[in-house]
Amino acid sequence: IVDIDQHLETLSEALRKSIAPGFEEYGLTVPQLYINNILLPEDNPQFQKLREMHTYSFQTKQVEAEQEMKVAKEIAERAAKMEGMTTEIEMERRKAEIELIKAQTEAQKTRLGGFAEAEVMQAKGYNQKDVFQRDVQIAFAEGMGQMGANGGGAGGGGMVSDMVGLGVGMAAAGQMSAQMMNMFKGMPGVDNNNNTAAPAAPAPAPAAPEAPKEETCPGCGKPVPANAKFCLECGTKIVHLAENEMLCPACGQKTPKGKFCMECGAPLIRKCPKCGNEVPDGAKFCLECGEKL
Repeated sequence: IVDIDQHLETLSEALRKSIAPGFEEYGLTVPQLYINNILLPEDNPQFQKLREMHTYSFQTKQVEAEQEMKVAKEIAERAAKMEGMTTEIEMERRKAEIELIKAQTEAQKTRLGGFAEAEVMQAKGYNQKDVFQRDVQIAFAEGMGQMGANGGGAGGGGMVSDMVGLGVGMAAAGQMSAQMMNMFKGMPGVDNNNNTAAPAAPAPAPAAPEAPKEETCPGCGKPVPANAKFCLECGTKIVHLAENEMLCPACGQKTPKGKFCMECGAPLIRKCPKCGNEVPDGAKFCLECGEKL
């Protein structure tokens, strides 16, 4: 009843269908019928009570709807937070798994490298013990080389100690396997028959000094002696340049080869004033158009 104004169109159509047969008996039709307003008994206490109940019911439903929306929002926020935490935990777990896989890979690589090295040693006929014996032999050979230097001293005590050390070293070397002794055969500086040090090859003769590079005068083009400061023909000052240096055509100062002078900033690339193409240093004519420079 309270919300009857919201159904005026439905009531109008229902009322039209209800009264249409009565008009048809007189040859009339009711094509359309509109109810514009319905007066409600606002002064009736029963109606007022009914309206209050309706208002209370509407407000209650509104509060419940707002509460449901709030709860739904909290649930959505909590779900998003839990999803973020789950994602972070998942990322940390995956990171830990990746680190574990890397550690296992490095350990496997080290183990395989050890196995491969052992197989190579076995294929070549030696083991880690033989490598250790080889290192001892190298140290013994170095000690023999130092004996000669000690023997040239002022006293004979050094020679005696070297001889004693040599005897001990030879006794230790005699206990090593003949196989490792043969490993030194064919090495540079070792005789293949008695394993004694071969004489060193003579030092190469020193290279002959290079002749000084001849320079030309930038003014007259005549040759000038090396390290000369002025031209003997025209008196122009000679500036000695390194391979990566040149004279700036604008300021005349030395500057590294490039596109611009380090002193004045002028461009270092010569261009033909007629056609604009690059011209090599020292050229008197343009290679493209023949313009005299």
